[in-house]
Amino acid sequence: MSKITVLRSGGQSGADRGAMDAAGQCGVRIEGWCPAGGWAEDYPEPPGVLALYPEMIETPSKDVIQRTEWNIRDSTCCIVLNTGGRGTSPGTDAGYVFNEKYGVPHFDIEIGGERSVEEQLEDACEWLRAFDDDAIVLGFGGPRESEYPGVYEIAFDVVKELLTRFC
Repeated sequence: MSKITVLRSGGQSGADRGAMDAAGQCGVRIEGWCPAGGWAEDYPEPPGVLALYPEMIETPSKDVIQRTEWNIRDSTCCIVLNTGGRGTSPGTDAGYVFNEKYGVPHFDIEIGGERSVEEQLEDACEWLRAFDDDAIVLGFGGPRESEYPGVYEIAFDVVKELLTRFC
């Protein structure tokens, strides 16, 4: 049976950090690429987000798109918090392009959608169980806190519940 051994995300405010903090609390290793200097919207000066997550690695570029691309490239699969039109996230939108480019499967959990998050978590667990990998590197993404206020807490709860059910 496959197992999530690493949660990979970019350390940006909001969904990324909620996922990383939940994984850490559940004892799942966290990893991720961050822009050069550790830039995040609420930590713009070096060491940036590296002060919170020293296990992250800086990309050569300060461009956040490189961080997004490399985190997806280095994941087995990805779960994306999708706001269903209630908030826009250019980084999340770019992530879908990189999922396709690298052939990394992804699963969307829609915040405030027609189906409850609990129902979607059941589907996500089934989706994850289909992977044959002994060790899954789960990428996780979604909007920044400034793009969707409250998304940190939503991501934290989703990932904690997912890891509790799956791991």
